[in-house]
Amino acid sequence: MECSFEDAYQWLNRFDESHLCAPTRAILDQLWQSLAENQPGVAWQNIERLKAISKGLGPTKKSESAEIHVECARAALRLQHREEALRCLREASCLYGGNEHYVAVVKWMIGCLQWEDPALARQDEAIAMWSDSIEEFTMCYRARKVSATRARQYHDLVIQLEEKLVEMIHQHPHDCPPPPEGSAPISARPAAHTVPVDTPPGTEQTEPESQAAPETPVESTLPIEPAGPPADGEPPVESTLPLEPA
Repeated sequence: MECSFEDAYQWLNRFDESHLCAPTRAILDQLWQSLAENQPGVAWQNIERLKAISKGLGPTKKSESAEIHVECARAALRLQHREEALRCLREASCLYGGNEHYVAVVKWMIGCLQWEDPALARQDEAIAMWSDSIEEFTMCYRARKVSATRARQYHDLVIQLEEKLVEMIHQHPHDCPPPPEGSAPISARPAAHTVPVDTPPGTEQTEPESQAAPETPVESTLPIEPAGPPADGEPPVESTLPLEPA
């Protein structure tokens, strides 16, 4: 198994019947007929009709509403509109809620579309999405209510998905993306301040501040003037400092 988008679709209703009612199925047949007749405008009209029907369904019809979005995603992909297909699949994943089987299948589909995107970021998202899908399938075969036959099919599928994902990663290596424009090279960036491991938080060691040498007092060479006139009978105070010539 190639673990492709269509392989995932074959697993959607593998153990249950389709949730689509007869009127919805009739519009879906018109959609695929318009695609077969190469009428993209009519196909988009049918896609919008199906999405409108899904929106109008009540809370007890969430499974049908989710399946409608899966079918719309397949049609959008046939029309080479990957972004619309991804939007439909994400909506389907939300509508399926806590049903591990359907959520796992839809995430598998999303991962397939993300992997086909040439951007490295999308392929990283695909790896994460497939990993989530594998985890959901693992929960399925570990469930107590599941039969031994179905558990074995889930288990085999998980092994195939894991092996395929590793194979795809090895076959399509990518270099790391370039740093953002304007960022400094690593060698030019300042080293981060590190604190010794044995230093408790809040007691980081700091370098002792250098103490300034005591200043030598400078002797004034100016004459000292008395603070005020001498009192009567008091001799004037003579300055002991040398007088500078005028």
